[in-house]
Amino acid sequence: MPGLTKKIDFRKVSADLTNSRTKLLRGEALNIVAGIHRRTLQGKDYKLKAFKPYDKDYKKYRSKHGRSSSVNLTYTGRMLKAMTTKRIKNGLRFTFMSSRELKKAGYNSVTRDFFGVSTPQIKYLQKVLGKL
Repeated sequence: MPGLTKKIDFRKVSADLTNSRTKLLRGEALNIVAGIHRRTLQGKDYKLKAFKPYDKDYKKYRSKHGRSSSVNLTYTGRMLKAMTTKRIKNGLRFTFMSSRELKKAGYNSVTRDFFGVSTPQIKYLQKVLGKL
């Protein structure tokens, strides 16, 4: 699914981000990615609600191949490991490093909306960015 990206616009923070601020923002973006990863492995969407269970056939398929039946959107782990950020004008874009993983994420997000910034993450960002 092309276009499955999330964007945070930092124009409100400052029109001229210095290098040190940019590094700080990049570090915070990596914290957000880690938070999405961690939350997804716990089986929760960006609203912190439990994922919809896998259907019976897929659950059986996962079990047959030695995979957990816990809904955490990992089979190989590649999709979650491919999450990244890219600097754009006035902000950062959260996306995936490969089109294959982006496509998987798009498919998964239809029923399990994992790729988003949670309310606690937003509050944390507002606190950190307010100090810039």
